[in-house]
Amino acid sequence: MYGLLTVLRVNLRPHAHPLTLGVAALALYLTGLPQSITWAHSAADSGELAAAAATWGVPHPPGYPVYILLGKLFLFIPWGDPAHRLAVMSAVAGTGAVVLIWYLIREMQYLTSNGKESPSRWPATVGAGALVVSPIFWSQAIVVEVYALNALFFAGVAFLLAGWWRRQQSWPARKHNYLWLLAGATLLGLGLGNHLTLALLVPLVGGAVWWGACKGFLSIRRIGFVALALLTGLGLYAYLPIASSQGPPINWGIPSNWTGFVWTVSGTPYQPYLFGLPIDALPDRIVSWLRLVFLEQFTPVGAGLALLGALHLWERNRPLLLASAWVVLSLTLYAITYDSKDSDVFLIPVFMALATWLALGVDWALQVVGQSSLGRGRPSEIRVSGMVIAAVLIMAPGVTFAANLSNVPLRGDAAAYRYAQETLAGVEQGAVIFAETDEELFSLWYGRYALDERPDVTVVSSRLLQYDWYWEQLERRYPSIVPEQIPLGASPRLAALIEESIGVRPIYATMQVRGVQAYEQERVGNLLRLR
Repeated sequence: MYGLLTVLRVNLRPHAHPLTLGVAALALYLTGLPQSITWAHSAADSGELAAAAATWGVPHPPGYPVYILLGKLFLFIPWGDPAHRLAVMSAVAGTGAVVLIWYLIREMQYLTSNGKESPSRWPATVGAGALVVSPIFWSQAIVVEVYALNALFFAGVAFLLAGWWRRQQSWPARKHNYLWLLAGATLLGLGLGNHLTLALLVPLVGGAVWWGACKGFLSIRRIGFVALALLTGLGLYAYLPIASSQGPPINWGIPSNWTGFVWTVSGTPYQPYLFGLPIDALPDRIVSWLRLVFLEQFTPVGAGLALLGALHLWERNRPLLLASAWVVLSLTLYAITYDSKDSDVFLIPVFMALATWLALGVDWALQVVGQSSLGRGRPSEIRVSGMVIAAVLIMAPGVTFAANLSNVPLRGDAAAYRYAQETLAGVEQGAVIFAETDEELFSLWYGRYALDERPDVTVVSSRLLQYDWYWEQLERRYPSIVPEQIPLGASPRLAALIEESIGVRPIYATMQVRGVQAYEQERVGNLLRLR
């Protein structure tokens, strides 16, 4: 028994830092989860995602098949409602991303070291620890959204690519090195089934393959296997037509046919948002980015260390700097020009890259101190200097943690859940509810489909009426409320649906629905009763 414990202690010792950091991160995230769906932290989609996962549905484009399939596994957790269980998945994914960033930093340390000695683990712990409590990353690790899982895939692909590159440089004769690249390509394909911004890593995989081919590490056959691995991961998009063909209540685009599949996977309704920010709004967006990067996420101290880390990369490993700078610049451009009020969440991989730079900045600073007179002084002087340096290093994540502890956790948040409960409970038997905003619609979808409350009530999206596929879905699921003739345009269709049901069944509209002014309205709780 003692021998077994000794072996475990020896084998786990190199992993003590990431394991401790992972446990701390998971505890922080789990204690801050909301009890159910939430509107906080740009998570208005939480109701829709949870309802889609609970019903084998197809959420908004591009459909997020990997999120839905993984979410199904977490729905087996024996506590909490469906949304709470999916929030646990975000916490686990966020924790996994932090741990993988720690290991990525270690790979980067080796790639920038002189190879004579093993780099200190503390810089990786400081960098990954700063990411744990950076407010945007933290906020997405506690809500039902796709961004924590996207961070996990980003970190995983980056770690595998860096690991393959280091092993090919250090031990090129090892045949199993190739498995790192193969795993990275597979993970990239899977990750694209969760969020399409991961496509920005495709050039890095392509660059790795090109470098390996030029160096003679990769044959045509192996390059083919890398491409096949990527396509195999993408194969999970087959979930969309399979699920859609079963007629789930949430079925964006009806991707069971080719037209609907392309419409959904390509994100057709959101394409105008890409580079769609008005020019006059660009200065404010840039200022917001500067504030996020240099003040809010890692504090000015952390941002300064990240700049030092970038300079260190410039001196020691410029290809590695170019690869990480590609992530920073491409996603910054994407987020800044994306015409959406919650585009800040797209910057999470940027903050992850900056966390690696921060760690390398810490590493460089420690090396400089070690080579200076401080590192060659008396033991007492060295201890004092070490304590001062440690205090400075802890400042970045420590200050960020203290500043956000009161506003990021959502343990007491239940506004969206109460809205769904109260609204569905307050309508008459057989009612039709027209909902407009994401907050209203997705909360009601969650209560109606994920919690299976008020099966007699029909919830209709007034905005989705602009799409023919949605009208077709209403005809299939609720033929009694749909007129025979199909009007053109969202407003005429809304009017036709109201006229078909008014006087026959109770009609309600949420407060933000437009086009109901012609009807007599009575305020009933969160809704307007139309007569």
